[in-house]
Amino acid sequence: VAGAKKAGVGLSNTDIVNFDKTLATVGDDAHLDAQGAANGAKVSADSKQVLANIGVSGGVGTESTGVGGVLGVIVSMNEVAARVGDRSSVTSQGDTTLSAQNDSTQVMVTGGVGAGKEVGVGGSIAANVVGNVTEASVGNDAKLEAGKNVNVTADADETAVTAVVAGAGGGK
Repeated sequence: VAGAKKAGVGLSNTDIVNFDKTLATVGDDAHLDAQGAANGAKVSADSKQVLANIGVSGGVGTESTGVGGVLGVIVSMNEVAARVGDRSSVTSQGDTTLSAQNDSTQVMVTGGVGAGKEVGVGGSIAANVVGNVTEASVGNDAKLEAGKNVNVTADADETAVTAVVAGAGGGK
């Protein structure tokens, strides 16, 4: 926020850049065996993110010009993966489960206001860039075996919300 007799200029920039990784892996040539009638084997990667970015700016010029501007950016490129490697095996007498779950929420709010006796300029720009990856994968020549069920799932629930406000006022 800026204020001045002649020209008040307030600018702001708010950025969040996210490259998180959540991995659950049974490596190449590995063997996982869960013993017992009711026991199961589970390889799971679970992630939950909430990214919030709020940017506000204002400028007031009591005799001339007021300018307020905001740029806000969220970049989310997270990876959530559950993997069984090449030539590996996962065995259980119960259920065998391979799962990846990725819940991601991005909220961006920006507001820029300018007011001046003669001229007011207000501007606001917001961007949510989402390129998340969620996967459950079984490698070449790998085996998943179960006495009951074999479950392989990858689920992503992504929400991006953007609210942008700009205002200006001038007397002439």
